[in-house]
Amino acid sequence: MTYSNPPIPKLPGYTVSLPQSLGDKRLAKNQTLGYINGYQREDALREVRDLPPRDATATASPTQQQSPEATGTFGHSKSGMFADSPSKLPQWVENDRKVLRFFGYFKEGVVESNIENHRVRKIILFYYLEDGSMHVAEPKQDNSGIPQGTFIKRHVFLKDDGVSSFTPQDFAVGECVSIYGRTFFLVDADPFTRQWYEDN
Repeated sequence: MTYSNPPIPKLPGYTVSLPQSLGDKRLAKNQTLGYINGYQREDALREVRDLPPRDATATASPTQQQSPEATGTFGHSKSGMFADSPSKLPQWVENDRKVLRFFGYFKEGVVESNIENHRVRKIILFYYLEDGSMHVAEPKQDNSGIPQGTFIKRHVFLKDDGVSSFTPQDFAVGECVSIYGRTFFLVDADPFTRQWYEDN
């Protein structure tokens, strides 16, 4: 004796809308991760390749519009959005453990003493190339009576305008850097930092 499944009752919430032919529909998601030189990397072009440019369709005339293959999601060219070649390592891998180190000092005003007007405090400025973060440390001196160590914790420092962040081009030996209202004078750099600036 054979049993068949009972029909689905025609009640609200029980109806099932299926495509006409499931064989004609591709329901699987495309793979967006791949391995390049042993590291995972996402292929963003697989998701935005067929989308029209966002700003070109709104502002340009039909004759000036570019094809979806020539632009990305926001109307930028492929060479602008994805300048890296597929075989090039990501920035966080290529610049892993690469740190620019500058030596300098800043002047701190002294108001509680009539012997000195200001005090010079040495600092070491670290710039991490992998993510653009920085931190400032002060070498510890025994019996100095001043809290020393990490002066500013590691994060992405913003410039005085509050919008843009620091880049390696903002630092040079002999120049001054203003961070959070305090002026740091850079007087030296380690050999790796000098070599990196010569190569780049």
